[in-house]
Amino acid sequence: MKKILEILTAVEKATGVAISEMKSKSRANYVCHARYMAFFLLYKERIVLQRIADEFNRKDHSTVINGLVQHDSLMVINENYKHQFKKIRVIPLEPTTIFCRQSKSLCMVKKVDFPYPF
Repeated sequence: MKKILEILTAVEKATGVAISEMKSKSRANYVCHARYMAFFLLYKERIVLQRIADEFNRKDHSTVINGLVQHDSLMVINENYKHQFKKIRVIPLEPTTIFCRQSKSLCMVKKVDFPYPF
């Protein structure tokens, strides 16, 4: 799925953690933090929890739920984590069509990043 790859690539660029490392069973803090960020972004894209778990070679959706809880906690208590998460930018591969009010016609626009104002 293109969206999953886009998000994983964006997290990889922002954190420096390789996609293969995020998908590994490593419990190192820096790897877990990148994984939590990816879980959150994938969940916000309305990807089913079990699909996210499968993508990361995890047993079931409860691992993803735990990662989402950890992400929320880290955003509150860890400034470094929060700063690193803010660096993530995802650029869609295909442009988005929207209605332009000024010219009253359809315009092709390319979204630049997620609208997550943390």
